[in-house]
Amino acid sequence: MVACAALFVHLFQITKIPNGIHVDEMGMGYDAWCLAHFGVDRYLKAYPVYLMNFGGGQSALYAYLCIPFVKWFGLSPLSIRLPGILLYMISLFCGAGIFMLDEGEMARRKALAGMALMTVLPAFILLFRIGMDCNLMLAVSVIFLYLMARAVRVQRVTAYVAAGIAGGVLLYTYVISYVVLPVFIVLLLVYLLSIRQLRFCHVLALGIPLAVLAAPLIAVQVVNLFDLPEAQMGPFTITRLFQYRGGEIGLNYLSVQSVKDAVMSIFLFDGLRYNTLIPFGTVYYVSLPLIGIGIAACVREFAGSIRKRVFCYQALYLVWLVVMIAVGCCMEANTNRLNAAMAAVPVLLVEGIWQTLAWFRDARRRRIAAAATAAVYLACFGAFCIYYFGGSYTDTYAKMEYFDYPLEEAVTYVESDPLCSAQTTYISAINQTYIYYLGAALVSPFDFNRENVFDREDPLIYSKWTAGYGRYRFGMPEPLDWNANYIVDHNNAVCSSLLRESGFTEHRLTHYSVYTFDLNAFEALDWKADVALAWDAGVNEKNQLTPEQNTQLVNDVESVVLVGWSYDKKYRKPWDTVCLQVGNDRYYAERVQREEIADQLGNEALLECGMLFVIPREAFEHQTSAELMLMDFGSKGYARERVEILHETCN
Repeated sequence: MVACAALFVHLFQITKIPNGIHVDEMGMGYDAWCLAHFGVDRYLKAYPVYLMNFGGGQSALYAYLCIPFVKWFGLSPLSIRLPGILLYMISLFCGAGIFMLDEGEMARRKALAGMALMTVLPAFILLFRIGMDCNLMLAVSVIFLYLMARAVRVQRVTAYVAAGIAGGVLLYTYVISYVVLPVFIVLLLVYLLSIRQLRFCHVLALGIPLAVLAAPLIAVQVVNLFDLPEAQMGPFTITRLFQYRGGEIGLNYLSVQSVKDAVMSIFLFDGLRYNTLIPFGTVYYVSLPLIGIGIAACVREFAGSIRKRVFCYQALYLVWLVVMIAVGCCMEANTNRLNAAMAAVPVLLVEGIWQTLAWFRDARRRRIAAAATAAVYLACFGAFCIYYFGGSYTDTYAKMEYFDYPLEEAVTYVESDPLCSAQTTYISAINQTYIYYLGAALVSPFDFNRENVFDREDPLIYSKWTAGYGRYRFGMPEPLDWNANYIVDHNNAVCSSLLRESGFTEHRLTHYSVYTFDLNAFEALDWKADVALAWDAGVNEKNQLTPEQNTQLVNDVESVVLVGWSYDKKYRKPWDTVCLQVGNDRYYAERVQREEIADQLGNEALLECGMLFVIPREAFEHQTSAELMLMDFGSKGYARERVEILHETCN
């Protein structure tokens, strides 16, 4: 029943709460989709042991666990989040199993209590409702600690091998495990040596599978630390990142504030509302004194085990928690980065509850206290569920940092409309806009990289690589391209207002709006009566453009430079945009201040009526005419004229 409740609370409205999808979820999900269908990630790296993600890297285990789900169910929030939930369910039984290493009715009751706490504590709910790679470290840590404790208890080589495999898998969940796991194992071996339960065969059984699984990740660190070429290890790629983040953990971070942040992130809350909710904390505030009592009880058991030279599983969880806190003090801490510390909390909390109940000598009072404790946690859990699932959470945190909505609905709308699908579409900037588009359109990574060539040595490559694909552009143009569509999320009031004020029609969808432009809704101005236009260079008095005469070298590119000024005579204001269409390409004029025009006409509003075109010379090849288009969005007017292109020198 407890397991069913745990599964329900994690699956209920999983695609809707939290709002949107985290940018790292989207990146990992698209990589998983690429691996499932093409055997490469978005950068065309075959089965990388460490993903590049957005340049700084991402642990790969979650993506590989996602492969069957995105293969079967497609790329969606559900398929991205299911692997984390299923691994959590496995950890739920391992978290209960640690207590079953003891025997008797009390062990079974502790196991049930531990499972119940892993079901109702906020951290275990929130962290496993988001498909982020780092959150797997908590689930795998619970599994590893159980298998490690079991191996020591049963003293079998096969049990140590299983623990070694779990430890190796743990390294693929999150990068801080590279520090946490070695330190923990050294301290564990010291403890086992002190109680004389350390055998060489067991060390080998633990160490060999761990070393084998760690080898590819060690190779990744060597390649990036010494800036070596990328390499292959069988079918797997030893990834070379272009943003190596090796310095994110270190003693230089250690301070009073870092200690405070680490402790708060584990036991209270952090600054990210998809990790923690302040009214409830990570473990409910009622748990804090009980955890303190549990720590004291476990320290006593730990000390007694050393004195009696017998193993106690509580020692593993104390050491694990201490190592996690110590590492957290040497980095910028938050709850998802230190999520694995939560692996120790259910054990400490159960020990604290049992120690508190033991203070009641009368059996009847002890039962009443146990029932009251259960009632308090059920009340806290009920309040949490009402807040989280009842609408208050989604209303309060409608748009969280790093979260955006999938683009499927908006892209489908554009592609299904004959006019929209033939035009350029701009998607207003969200977190890594390109990855949301790739995930929505399910673009082959080979097609994407064929158009957007990735060159690690180019320092600007990432901004170029993610600028657009096909007819889609990621970000808003300056000035507006009136002959294009725009996808804007409902939270972007600035872009939405600009487009509406510029005469675009809004087609409102669930989370985004698609804006289209209808030129028929604008007034066609009379060229002679309503347009003031004069060319200073590039176009002669006969309205003829001579590319050969006006070619200059601009930024090492042969460019045709056109200079002039123009304004809307009817409304006596500069045009909002001026563009010249040459062939199928449109080039927008840069605004230039023309003080002499404003002074001559006595109108300061015309100060920026100047226009400057810098157009690649090759654009004019084989072209005999171009179209000049002038747009006044505020007054909803436009004017256009053909410009003749002469490919010969005019006297």
